[in-house]
Amino acid sequence: MPFTTHLRADDRTTVVDPKKIEIVKSCLEAAFKDVRHRQEGNHDLQRFVFNDGMQSSQLVIDRAFLDDIRQEQLVWLENYIRKIIVLRLRANVGKKISVSNSGISVSEKDPD
Repeated sequence: MPFTTHLRADDRTTVVDPKKIEIVKSCLEAAFKDVRHRQEGNHDLQRFVFNDGMQSSQLVIDRAFLDDIRQEQLVWLENYIRKIIVLRLRANVGKKISVSNSGISVSEKDPD
């Protein structure tokens, strides 16, 4: 059986593709300070906490969203984070932005 880097969405025992996490983190680091990442819920949620120098904010990405992105779509992921998500985060400083296959939502952030 050939080796593949694609992780099945139903295989919750493995971590999310580290390349995808690094893309998200590097895009956030270019726009914000003190970017921290942690996985929650048996790797189901990828939580990023960061600040703009004044207030902290959160980005939570559902695992299924990341798992559904194929390796050839990594450039799309980078552009999506930089051009859509970072702009949404800047417009909602101090809030939590959640990203899933259902879309983007804004809510009050969870306690750090």
